[in-house]
Amino acid sequence: MPPPSDDSFGLERGWFARTASACKRRAVYAWRRLTEGEREPAVPAAMRWLKTQAAAGGLAPTPNDPLACPGLTGAALTTLAAFGQFELARRCAAWLLSTQLDTGAFPDAGLRNASLLNTSQAVQGLLALGEETPQAEASIRRACDYLASCVDAAGRIDPADRQGGAVELWAAPSFSIVCLPALASAARRCDRADWQAAADRALEHALRSYDLTHWNGPLHLFAWQIDALAQLGQRDLAREALVWPAGLQRRDGSVPSAPNLDWASTAGVAHLAAIWYRLHDRDRADRALACLRRRQRAGGGFAGSWGREAALHPQQETAWTAKHFLDASLLQVYTAFSSLADEQPTEIAAGDGRLSAVRDWMNRLGPTAAVADVGCGPGRYLQQLWRGFPEARLTGIDPSLRWLAHLPSRAEGRRGSLLHIPAADGEFDGAFAVESLEHSLLPQQAVRELCRIVRPGGSVLMIDKQRSKQPLSEHEPWEQWFAAEEVAAWLAEACDEISVTEIPHGRHAQPTGLFLCWQGRKKLTGD
Repeated sequence: MPPPSDDSFGLERGWFARTASACKRRAVYAWRRLTEGEREPAVPAAMRWLKTQAAAGGLAPTPNDPLACPGLTGAALTTLAAFGQFELARRCAAWLLSTQLDTGAFPDAGLRNASLLNTSQAVQGLLALGEETPQAEASIRRACDYLASCVDAAGRIDPADRQGGAVELWAAPSFSIVCLPALASAARRCDRADWQAAADRALEHALRSYDLTHWNGPLHLFAWQIDALAQLGQRDLAREALVWPAGLQRRDGSVPSAPNLDWASTAGVAHLAAIWYRLHDRDRADRALACLRRRQRAGGGFAGSWGREAALHPQQETAWTAKHFLDASLLQVYTAFSSLADEQPTEIAAGDGRLSAVRDWMNRLGPTAAVADVGCGPGRYLQQLWRGFPEARLTGIDPSLRWLAHLPSRAEGRRGSLLHIPAADGEFDGAFAVESLEHSLLPQQAVRELCRIVRPGGSVLMIDKQRSKQPLSEHEPWEQWFAAEEVAAWLAEACDEISVTEIPHGRHAQPTGLFLCWQGRKKLTGD
């Protein structure tokens, strides 16, 4: 880090603060490596735990529960889709569809009585899968017809089973708004004005009738109410509701399950972290997420609660926590990059070793190759490739629409990530990712996805940082750096002719050992 360029006290103080913060992060990471050894990173461990619990299709709240829960399974579909876990998501969706009642509602955990919360979560999950489950279209329509039928002319939500059966009891009357985001989302997707009108009436009634910012139940339920407000466009009200938990957040990042309790629920804290990220309160979200990482068990799961007189599954691991933790972890990465959008370089020096490696690779593909840059950011590599290969078909893929707007005019931009690339199998002659793998959270899945979009005989290139350099380097808490043989083994699942080389970067004429370049040829059919 360079010394301060200005001798004003304010700038010096800022520089020293940043330097101290960087040193602290390096020391903490080094200490963890010494005390914990090569512990599996938090996100892959949590995903592995969740996949184990969903192996049979539906997800149960805890491993000891005899029945899977449709609402939890539906909510997990949104998480699985975001992380590109479509094989498991399709299996979970098939189980979920099998539970739908004749009324169109999805049942409670007993698989008998209609549940508004479970119906809404099932709809959200099935919508998130989109084209992955085309057979779900009719089920979504039936479920939303049921949800809309529960809203009367005045906007009151009456969760009466239209077939005369029982329904769940709400934690509080205001909690019923949690079913509205699904109805509104489906109304936009399916162009159903009647569903939107029902959602609007119900929200207007709730805004008139209840104090939606009052903490009126356990944190893991109150968070759902805040989340619904944010999704329904009531972001100022959501922020007002967050004043309660924000004021009670402890130094370790946790929040008690209620203002008069000492114990905390992991699901509530994880859900709050996700909401804080969505509403751009990164500091509180980061602290909550760091607290959860410290409480993660060796197998990847999280106990339901902790603290004096903890009452919510204190000895059992809960799937709701894993789901919200994964959501918050993904949002942490997205919001961090979004906040730095104006600080990212849009050009790379012509002599940089990373650019030279990409150019040499492109030369071997040919001047008219179809190539994807995944995790392209503002497109600094595509800018250079466009100048050198004007007849190539270039595509940039990134989660940030703001960054995609910087791509060269002849490059196509698509919103996506390494975990979920919006491209057909074998669509490209080549695909590359420069310093993207380290941010992908599930790097092995990311390598598989990068290989998927390349045709047989095509080529894959990845440039990223070497693990041996990470312990005393400044980096974000989620970053994973890699050993040469680790990524090579993942690449070998779909590729042959694999090579790994050290490459220079920046002003360095020779490799420093920081950057590695992996390349492979996609196996031909029958290889």
